[in-house]
Amino acid sequence: MKKHPRILITNDDGIEAESIWLIKRSLSELGHCEIVAPRYPRSASSHAVSLTGNIRLHPWERDGFGRGYGVDGTPADSIKFALSELFKQETFDLIVSGINLGPNTGVSVYYSGTIAAAREGVISGIPAFAVSVSAFEWQPDFAHAVGLTKQIAAQYLAGGLPPDYFLNVNGPGVSASAVRGIRLTRQAPSRFVEIFEKMDHPEGKTYRLSGEIRVLNGTGDTDQEALAENYVSVTPLSLDMTHYGHMDKTRDLLKALELTSLPDRPASQK
Repeated sequence: MKKHPRILITNDDGIEAESIWLIKRSLSELGHCEIVAPRYPRSASSHAVSLTGNIRLHPWERDGFGRGYGVDGTPADSIKFALSELFKQETFDLIVSGINLGPNTGVSVYYSGTIAAAREGVISGIPAFAVSVSAFEWQPDFAHAVGLTKQIAAQYLAGGLPPDYFLNVNGPGVSASAVRGIRLTRQAPSRFVEIFEKMDHPEGKTYRLSGEIRVLNGTGDTDQEALAENYVSVTPLSLDMTHYGHMDKTRDLLKALELTSLPDRPASQK
């Protein structure tokens, strides 16, 4: 492990979330930690960045935990701002995003600001991983998630994991004694079953979106299924979304498009 590693911590639950400060306290035993996170909760913001809005910085103190920084923006904004402005004269060895309240499994990885922050770290050339728990209120017994986060961070800092991917870690929202173990998983093929709840509002019809994930083809080795059985799910994710298995099929499509869809060309160009 590097002598004095620097760790950047963020989330999408906002600078006031208890879990981000618990992570700072734990990871401070491994290196120097900085918190830069959205000023307010920005769940489901995906990889959005604030191209048209202003970003303001809010220094934030929490008794017993030290200082952090809130950013008027998204989780991806927080990483970009930390690396390119706030700490532009310094380097980080690891980015940790979490611990998020609510699972980030299956199709959720496309919507999650927590996942996006880790992805932004890897895009910037810094090892990163994301951690979530399958609950929507922090409980003291979730200390097992903090401990696991520290263990994974130590592995990253020791150089034991490659820098060109990032881990998506999801813990079950149960007490430590009820966690059955850890599974290597894949992203569940899934979709959201959306529910639009109608609400009374003086300006007219108003709806609130909610729903749940439905696994489409469960095979027992997916992230969502592991959580359902009270296992921690660890899924390696990649920046490259190319579907290599369909390269030949797409090549055939392009040949067909060239034959049927292009305008007639002069004989000299055929």
